[in-house]
Amino acid sequence: MTCIALVVYFVIAITMHVRARDFTSRLFVNASGMLVLSLAVGYVCL
Repeated sequence: MTCIALVVYFVIAITMHVRARDFTSRLFVNASGMLVLSLAVGYVCL
């Protein structure tokens, strides 16, 4: 359940970064990296 909430949170965060036209390292390293990590953990836990 927590993994799903984190995935939704990071998808929304990435969407807000894109809407704000913030294409800096904060988007690609932090938000995208954490989304990938959350998806990987969710995949392993299933």
